[in-house]
Formats: sequence, C-alpha cells, structure tokens
Amino acid sequence: MTFRKIIGIITYHEKKDTAGRLQGDGLAAAGASAPRGCDCGKPQQADRGERIEVHADGQGGREDPLPVRPRLDGEGGPQACGELEGSQGARSGDERVDAAGPCGEDNRADGKAHGQAEEGPKRPKGRPGRKPGKNPQGRIAAKRLISWVGKFRDRINGFFKSASSRQSEDGTIYDNTTKLWTVVLGLLTRRTSRNKMDCDRNDEEYAKNVFKMSGQAWWLDGERKTVPSSETWCRLLSMVKTSRLQMLLVRFARALIAEKLFEAARLYGRLVVSVDGTKVESKRGCPLKGNKKNRYALEAKILTPWGWAVTVLVEPVKAYDPKNKKQKQDCEYAAFKRIEKRLKKWFGRYGLVIVADALYCCSPVIEMCRRNDWRFIFTFKEGRTPDAYAEAQSLMALDEDGHGPMTRKVKGGLWETIGSLRWATGVKLGDSVVNVVECHQEKPAEEAYYGQFATDLDVGKAAYAQKVAEWGRRRWTIENSFKTQKSKGEDGFGLEHTFCNDENASRAMHLLMQFAHNLWQVFNSGMLKKLAKGCRKVTQSIWARKLCEALHNIDFSDYEPETVYLSREYELECLTE
Repeated sequence: MTFRKIIGIITYHEKKDTAGRLQGDGLAAAGASAPRGCDCGKPQQADRGERIEVHADGQGGREDPLPVRPRLDGEGGPQACGELEGSQGARSGDERVDAAGPCGEDNRADGKAHGQAEEGPKRPKGRPGRKPGKNPQGRIAAKRLISWVGKFRDRINGFFKSASSRQSEDGTIYDNTTKLWTVVLGLLTRRTSRNKMDCDRNDEEYAKNVFKMSGQAWWLDGERKTVPSSETWCRLLSMVKTSRLQMLLVRFARALIAEKLFEAARLYGRLVVSVDGTKVESKRGCPLKGNKKNRYALEAKILTPWGWAVTVLVEPVKAYDPKNKKQKQDCEYAAFKRIEKRLKKWFGRYGLVIVADALYCCSPVIEMCRRNDWRFIFTFKEGRTPDAYAEAQSLMALDEDGHGPMTRKVKGGLWETIGSLRWATGVKLGDSVVNVVECHQEKPAEEAYYGQFATDLDVGKAAYAQKVAEWGRRRWTIENSFKTQKSKGEDGFGLEHTFCNDENASRAMHLLMQFAHNLWQVFNSGMLKKLAKGCRKVTQSIWARKLCEALHNIDFSDYEPETVYLSREYELECLTE
C-alpha cells in the first residue's frame, strides 16, 4: 500500500468522525429548544440495519467542518426559521434595515452596516492628460495627391507618351501612360518589388484611380478594369527612350524653381546641388563577381535645409561587359565630366554651388566649376590631399585672427556658442587655390562633429565660415535620400532591388523611381505634414500605407480636383533657426 493511499484513508475517517460529531450536536441543540410535541430537528426512527439519511443542508453532507447552514425550505430548526422570518420582516418596512449580528451589534470591522453600498474609486470628471490625437486620413491624402498632381498631369502624360511612340508588341489593352503611372503610383505607395505590385493589381477601384491619372478613357465593354502586370510594363521599359524620362526630371525641377519653392534654400542667391554615386542594382546571371556585376549611377540633387534632395540629373556609370575583359572600369569622376555639360545647359542660368565629398576635391573638378562660374564646397581630408592639408593646418596655426565661435539661435532670440571655427585662405591645391574651414561642434553632445571643407567662397568672418560649414555638412542629405530609397519594406522605394534585368529597363526604372521620390518629398512636406497636425507620430511609411489603402478601396474617378496649395511652413522653420 502506497503512502498516498494511507493518507487518503486517514483523511476519510477523520472527516467522517467530525461530520458525525457535528451532526449529533446540532440535533441535540434543536431538540432542547423546540417545544414539546414538535419533532423539528429529530431524526426519524429506523430499524436496525437501515441507514439514516441526513439532508444536504446538514453538516453531515459537507466536507467543510463549519457551523450548520440554515435550511431554506422552512424545515430547519426554530433558530434558523426565526432569523429568516426576522430578516423578511425588517425588509417590509418603509426603510430598509440591515440585520445585525448574533448579539444585535454590527460585526463588521470597518464599522459600516451590513448591506451598505461600497464607495468605488473616485472617477475624474474629464479626461486626464492630453487629448487623443486624430487618425491620419488616407482618403483626404489621396484627394490632395490627385488635386496637386492634376495641375501638371497633362505635362507628365506628354512625356510618358513621347517615351515610346508605339504600343507593346503583344497588342496590350493599356496605354503607355497607364503602364508608367502604374509604376509611379506603386513606388509612391512603397510597393518595392514586382510581386507587391502584382498582388492586388486586380482591384477595380485602384484601376479606376490609375486610369484617372493616366487619362485612359476607353476600356473593354463588360470587363472589369485592372492595371497592367509587371511583365507588361517591364516590356515597355525595355523599349522606352530614357532621355524623355530624364527630361521629365529636369522639367519637374524647373517647375518647382519657377514656383519659388527653393527660394529659402539658396546660398548667396545660388542653388545648392550635390553630386554623388550610388548602387542601382545587381545584374542577375552575371558571371562577374563583386562590384563588377553591379550597376551604378551618378546623381545630381538640389539640396534644401529642410531635408529635400530633389533629383535633377542621373548619369549611368558604365557597367562591366563580361565579354570584354580588357574594358576599363568607369567611375564617378568620369561620369561627372559627362554630366557637367547637361547641368550647365539646363540649370546653369540659376547659378550653382556644387557640394560633394572628398573624391571631387581635386584641381580638375575645381577648374570645371570655375569655368562654368559655379561655386563649390568639398569635403577636405588629409588622405585625399595631404600636401594641401598640411599647408592649411600650418596657416591656421599662424593666423591669430582666423578663428571664431560657432553659434546657433535658441529660444528667446538668444545666441548660444556650440563650438569653434578656424579658417585659412590661399591654400594651394594642385594648380588651384582654395579656402579651408575647420568646424568643431561640441554641443549638444549627441550632435558633436569635426570636419574640414575646401571652398572658393569668402570665409573672412566667423559668420561666413559657419555658413560654409553648415552647407558642407548638408551634403549628408543626399546620403539620407539614398538610404531612404534603399530601405526595406514600407520605408523604401526599392533602390538596389533588381526589377528588370534588361539594361534599358533598369535605367528607365531608376529614373521613374527618382521621379516618384521627388513627388513624395514635395507632397510630404507641403501636404501631409499639414494633415498630420493633431495626430501622434505619423511616419512617412504610415502615410504611404494609408494612401495605398485609400487608392485600392475608394473610387476617385468621379472626383473633381480642387485648387490646393503647398504649405510653406517647412521654410519658416528653417528661417527661424
């Protein structure tokens, strides 16, 4: 016999003895208090061998050795019957009186009468803390996008139509404008792969919205509207004239300049243009390894203090040809020589300041800038120009007046010193002469920075030197734009993802991606930030998802575009700094 069975037997007998003892005590007490002739509480006589049944309300039917419960059917002892009758009588009066304890006194420790309602926690009359924020409205954002793009939609469709003068060879039912708008809207809503664009392309509401943007009015009778598949528009991209898509970027940037959207972003009356190279994608099925199988491009972007990097020109860096093993590798420097002529032709009249990294800090590039009457700010590093770097350091040490504080405006109109500046003039760099500014920011600690910049702008005062340093540091805006486009998921635009392995299709896709990014930057700053007022932390990826949901679920084909204006609050924020 196991230990558990032994414990069970002992427990059973203990409970049985306790129940019998309590049952006997209860019956004896009931018999003593009952009047003569009353059989209340007495057990019925039974013959020997018969088992006396005990009611469940008696203690014998319970395992818990607590006092006997009063029976609710009125057959209990006189004491129990009296208590029940007393409680009923108390409730029959005008005022409800709670029954007292067995001695006629309140037996609660807190001093409150039995049955008295408990006081709950105090509730505030109003909502504590700040009020709940508004939800971002994707429906309103979609209407604003349609209205804003509608102002120059016809000009965009004109470039799309001229990009390819013939339809695809398979006799597709979609216009070329519809195919290209499918790509642009897909990138705007962060569909960063062909699979994502194809997964819900058969939504009729989305197809109607794409047709509204493209201007395609005809469709097959009795057929549900859809947008073209990725295979269809990839076939078109392999045949388009990329020069027309490049001109679309140029015309869009010049339209923004004409609307004076860059007036607060000028440096001494000139537009600030940054140039830098980036990886576009990797060629699939290429026998080459490493960087040789990648496609690269050099981009020229207009920078602003509020974070825009509007692409104006894209020059492809020639990729390796697997069949030509003696081919020389193309580079950013050679691509800049090719892009210089187009930059001067289409934007030379505005006056430019070229901002670039240390790769361009060399005498040939400086001479190109001076020949075109451009100013420049290049990152100045010892590893790129060691002789000029050493000369600049010696001149800064000798010039007692070539230093000053680095300041910024704080609340209350006061100015705070956040670092120090040093500068040197007349530094010889190859066959050219430049000025050098050294920036050392110390406060706040999370924004600490040290760097040097070579320029041909005046740096004779601390205010001039600080302006050069600030715009030299804003070169990172173009790096941030690359980072945004390369981000995965809903945060990016699909840069470095191979949409089409064909070289012409790859270049066309890259140009459309830059156009979509330009649209998004202006639309986000001028429209979405105003709509997000009162909302809680609405990121750009959330807006893209809201916009995608609205375009896929709401039919805007009958919506008449309204007159909308871009907000200029982002300019005011920069001017007040």
